[in-house]
Amino acid sequence: MKLTTEEEGFRAKDDVHNEVGEIKYKCECGEIIEFYKLLRTRGKCPKCGVVLLKFTEIE
Repeated sequence: MKLTTEEEGFRAKDDVHNEVGEIKYKCECGEIIEFYKLLRTRGKCPKCGVVLLKFTEIE
């Protein structure tokens, strides 16, 4: 069964929260973003589009 992007995001949020708690990033525009939201936006700030994290594709 293939998960949708939204389901993957929620699953990742739960996995990260269970392991280390809540991870947040603060963009230069002032937006505070949870890690799982950065997964959904591929590392970009949802407000201004600045790249905060770069992800490596794993084959």
